[in-house]
Amino acid sequence: ADAARLRFVQARALQVASEASKVFRVAIEVYDAMHYAVQRKLYFEPLEYGVLDSVLTPLFVSHNALRSVDLAFSGRPYSLSARKLWRENMTNFNHTERIMQLQSNHSDCHERLGRRGCLSGIPGRDQEWYSAAIQLPAGQESEYTSVSGYKDLLLERLGSAFKWMDS
Repeated sequence: ADAARLRFVQARALQVASEASKVFRVAIEVYDAMHYAVQRKLYFEPLEYGVLDSVLTPLFVSHNALRSVDLAFSGRPYSLSARKLWRENMTNFNHTERIMQLQSNHSDCHERLGRRGCLSGIPGRDQEWYSAAIQLPAGQESEYTSVSGYKDLLLERLGSAFKWMDS
């Protein structure tokens, strides 16, 4: 009974690690897409809603795990939020349909993003996630900007995280 329980726990731990790595991979892909758009000067003004739509929509379509992307800007007092709009069948959606809702707390949100385009909550810069992110050491994000580089790091760290299973 103990051997069966141990095998079950080991298998479940591997499943959880696999799911976690998929979620992290999606986060890295969002980071890479935004970083590329900024570096190539495709996205240089935070209120370029059309550019955000073209950068994020393919990611929302291709990744079920991606539900939202929140953006705050260090030199600006406003923030943006992109949320996936659910469809019955995400693989067969009409390409003229919107699959993402952009929202902003900027004064032009209603005019440019429609009646549901305004954020009415706490600004991004005042959110807990922004405070935590701004305290991260600068420059580390560029060390693993590709999924393959991050995958190697993840496998290295997962191996040590589950070392107890080797015995």
